[in-house]
Amino acid sequence: MAARGVCFLLNSFVARPSLRRLKRWGPPSGDAHRKRSFGSFSPRLANVARAGRDMIVEAPDNAIYANTKEDENYWIEVMNNLKDSRAKALSAYLDTTCVLGVGDWRRWAPRKEPTAYKTFQAVKSRYPRHIVLVKVGTFYEAVGFDAIMLVELEGLNPMGVGAGVPRAGCQVTTIRRNLKTLTDNHLSVVVCEEVNQPRSSYKNTKAKKQRFISQIVTPQNPNYMYGLVDEGLDIDFSAERRPLVAVSWTSSGFTTMEYQTEPDAIYVSENLTEEAVWSQLYRCGVCPPLFLHESAHGNVALDDWKAKIRKIAPSILGDVRVYRSEDPAQGFNQQLVRHLGWDYPKAKVKLRSNDPSGIQQSPPPFTTMQAIGLASAFGSCPLVESLVPERTPRLARNWLTDILTTPPPPEIVFHIHNSTRAFMETMQPLPKFRADMHPRKIARVIECSEGSDTFFRNLHDLLSGVRIMLGDGYENIYEHLVPLASFSSSLAADRDSIMKACSTVTKAISKVVAPAGEFGKTWTIKSDSDENEEEDFQKEGTDIEAALESFLESTQCGLKNRIHPHLLQKEFQKIEAAEKKLRKCVETLHGAITSQVEVRLPEKEGKEALSKYLKVVHENIDRAIAFKIGKPVLRALDNKSLGLLHPNDRHAAQKKTVYSTENLEKAQVQYRQACDSAEASICEILQDLCDQVHVFLADMCVASSFAIVTMSVTAHVESAIQKQWILPDIRRALSGESGDITLEDIWPYWMPLGQGTITNSVELREMILLTGCNMGGKSTLIRSIGSICLLASCGLTVPAKSASLPFLDAIIVRTFLGDGPMEGKSGFAVEMHHMGTVLNTATKNTLVLVDELGKGTEVKAGASLAGSVLKGLSRIGCVGVFATHLHHLVDLFETSEWMVRCMRIGAVEGSELASNLKLSRKLVDGHSRSSSGFHVACDRGVPKRLVQRALDLRESLSIHVQSTGERT
Repeated sequence: MAARGVCFLLNSFVARPSLRRLKRWGPPSGDAHRKRSFGSFSPRLANVARAGRDMIVEAPDNAIYANTKEDENYWIEVMNNLKDSRAKALSAYLDTTCVLGVGDWRRWAPRKEPTAYKTFQAVKSRYPRHIVLVKVGTFYEAVGFDAIMLVELEGLNPMGVGAGVPRAGCQVTTIRRNLKTLTDNHLSVVVCEEVNQPRSSYKNTKAKKQRFISQIVTPQNPNYMYGLVDEGLDIDFSAERRPLVAVSWTSSGFTTMEYQTEPDAIYVSENLTEEAVWSQLYRCGVCPPLFLHESAHGNVALDDWKAKIRKIAPSILGDVRVYRSEDPAQGFNQQLVRHLGWDYPKAKVKLRSNDPSGIQQSPPPFTTMQAIGLASAFGSCPLVESLVPERTPRLARNWLTDILTTPPPPEIVFHIHNSTRAFMETMQPLPKFRADMHPRKIARVIECSEGSDTFFRNLHDLLSGVRIMLGDGYENIYEHLVPLASFSSSLAADRDSIMKACSTVTKAISKVVAPAGEFGKTWTIKSDSDENEEEDFQKEGTDIEAALESFLESTQCGLKNRIHPHLLQKEFQKIEAAEKKLRKCVETLHGAITSQVEVRLPEKEGKEALSKYLKVVHENIDRAIAFKIGKPVLRALDNKSLGLLHPNDRHAAQKKTVYSTENLEKAQVQYRQACDSAEASICEILQDLCDQVHVFLADMCVASSFAIVTMSVTAHVESAIQKQWILPDIRRALSGESGDITLEDIWPYWMPLGQGTITNSVELREMILLTGCNMGGKSTLIRSIGSICLLASCGLTVPAKSASLPFLDAIIVRTFLGDGPMEGKSGFAVEMHHMGTVLNTATKNTLVLVDELGKGTEVKAGASLAGSVLKGLSRIGCVGVFATHLHHLVDLFETSEWMVRCMRIGAVEGSELASNLKLSRKLVDGHSRSSSGFHVACDRGVPKRLVQRALDLRESLSIHVQSTGERT
């Protein structure tokens, strides 16, 4: 349930308090903040304390933490695989015995300790295999091993080259992109933020910065949440989450254990075949490494595990770790402590149970998914791409993929089938609404109190559309969609609760968040006198107004189009007052400078000097406005009366190229403080909105699932109507009845009906021995039957004129997929391995479709084994198709008492090398010993003289066989 890939359980979320982050300006210095009540200092710091996340306690002076042998070997292996020349050069400075990779820094930099060195030591000692990024000013810095990985993977330049300590850093503006690169390369990252003091004033301060761990970003959870509300971001959450997985083995089969971060739980699936394990790993994805219990290691060779993992999950790169424990699940929990840096094993172990009715279809094996286009394989057409239009959102495609790879229980199939029928029959126009917000995104953002104004606008649009869809007039549709949404999210909900949540939350959002485009260029309200003053400035022909407008625009950009202005009336009044004071200071200083120049220089020379050497400039990076004064103007000024000074930049360093005054600097500080205060208030209001709607979190997640399910079904219906697909009769399948499979006029899902597309009808009561010529359509028929039965079993439409299915407990499609060199298996060995699994697990309700078994070995041995397998399937009572070119099987089963029916497809009309040779590709009773192999060879470019020579050789072989008394 929680691993279905669309939604997840929120039971642990709903009860937890909302986490609110630190404000830009932090707590009092020292440890005083720990003794105060939550209401007496920054609410963000209060919530960090409430969540049990304290400030980072720096490592003691001269402390050097040693690596364990395992961690040292891990980093040595990583460093040995470096490719970037700069990274390799930096690795020469490493001391691999230390957790940072940096030993005694004083031998390299004896005058100054590296920035935040003690913080790096403290964090890295707890997370030795994680990348540690510490915010230092406008950069996130790394040292030692971690710095080298930034250079290697991000292509960043090393910092302080020649200092002896490997250092690198990424800018704060690119942190999310950098984190994505690191997690895509299977690395986990500990991000440490700093609690900034107010920086509206740029005076020199040596206050020690406090830092805290804002988030551990991992390949399972690659989305960095911190700062979304401040930056007004709404990041993409559509990437699917990959779990950490462990595998063990008992006498009853394999067991998989998936760790899901939300909630912290290990989901256990028991009694699986090896093929089912691979199928599950492919469906759910795997976050490296794969943990392998010694019991599974003993049953399947470690090299086989690594080779198979590289094949079905290339992202894991064959990283397999073997562990030992009496209880595999608890041992996996202990491995997570080490891997994720926990203090103790905290994941709860939950056993996944099968459908209590006992009539749920098993997930298709990995080879079946490859054969019918659910998994990538050479020559197969993606099945899901054929179910929906090209413009369909990714979340809808993912939902359909999830349904097909993990067939739901009968009651859910019933609702899928009936919602599809309702959409196909409805004549009522459907409302348009968003379906691009994953439930996990809503849960994470609300839970972390990181809902920006953009996020809430999108959420408002989503919930408004769902509310309309749940309204009057759509009863026959939503009565089936609501159970589907509840199933997909694993959350109990009904129409009334979803409607109440949608109504309440949208009203709450509307009261706070401003619609897009509500504000103009800037918020500031100007009086008539201000407008007259602006006209005067422009008449004078100066650049004052341009610089001021640029300055105001940049400082107010975080205030525009976010929340309703009346919620910040006091803050905006302060901004307006500060702006007036700032304008007056700029005007006064500019007027004083102009007056002195005009008095002390001739009129023409003075005007020329003012136009060339007096500029009012906006320095965006420092959020400041200043005067740039050239020497001809400076020489004419009385600096004592003006009080000119060089202002400081944001790092408290003097800027020698520009001038200001004490009054102008105070006015700018006041203005920046007013803007910062307003922006902080906006963040607080949005965080309060997160807290306000938190009580409806579960219902909002179900509503999001409702939107995704609705989009998925409507997209599928649109495609089905266009392609003339139909809804099959699945009443017997829903009730668990056995019986025949009846398919009338079916065609391949990747082909449009018409345009020469050939349809076939088949009734499957037993195993069919299918023969026919090359290119006759045997493999196409097998793939068509398999895909149609899977689609029908999941309640979706199928490419057929009519179709009726009984209950099928499994659908197995076995086509030739080549050898397994990484596993050390030939193509024939792979075939036999898979068929052995099929024979051990198949029942009378299993659909088995086999294509050309036994062709990888000598003809007689292959035919004998294929015949024995076919008899085994017939003995079990399976239904299906067994396609072959081994004509000896026809002799075995033509008059056999076994329940095997002979049929043929692709009858040949014309001679082998005739240019007008035709293939009927129609399925009929009987058998075929003919082959169009020579025609196919000639048609595909083999020289005709060689094909003629092959015909002569076949004649010679026939004569030889007859002379020796053997049958051809």
